[in-house]
Amino acid sequence: MSAQIWNVRGLNKKVRRRDVQEHISKYSPSIACLVETKVRKKKARKIEKLLLATWSHVNNYDFNPK
Repeated sequence: MSAQIWNVRGLNKKVRRRDVQEHISKYSPSIACLVETKVRKKKARKIEKLLLATWSHVNNYDFNPK
């Protein structure tokens, strides 16, 4: 089992999402934590589906909408 935590910036940009996908594919972690503070809730749902469609996703928008 492996876990990765990445304080990634720029998930609003397609090129950054591609970087994340490539990294996840290369290292195949069991758990990946992506910390990004500049993505709004509406866009986060789209990004979650685009990045890792087969993975489960958790976020904290219920506690802080920003």
